[in-house]
Amino acid sequence: MVYGAILVTGPGIIEFGKTHYVTKDSTINAVIPLIRTGGCKGHIEATWSLKDLDKDSTQNSGTVAFDHGEREKILEIPIFGDDGYEKNKSFQLDLSNPTEGATLGHFKKTVVTVVNDHGKQNVTPEWMWCNCVPLIR
Repeated sequence: MVYGAILVTGPGIIEFGKTHYVTKDSTINAVIPLIRTGGCKGHIEATWSLKDLDKDSTQNSGTVAFDHGEREKILEIPIFGDDGYEKNKSFQLDLSNPTEGATLGHFKKTVVTVVNDHGKQNVTPEWMWCNCVPLIR
């Protein structure tokens, strides 16, 4: 039996790192990790789409590609904040259409909350200002 080896027997499973992320509206990008588990054989792709939960409309989409042996990707979504006070906003990211026999995992959807960090009216607790988006290394 071999321990510590990375299995590359199949194309794997693609999913977001978790179901919810928090970022500040003063950041340039929301940083969202995608992971590939259960195999990392071959080049695979999946489609991602963004749905603005405040307007309930699809705003953007694209493709994420994993090369052979690659187990993680970072999706960076531009955040267009402003300097004034506004309520926190959320958007949802969805994964679909995996290629080459890959499948989607349990976390095929994630919600990103953009927390307002301008103005004195903001009542969000200070603990939310931490780096709440883990980078998978």
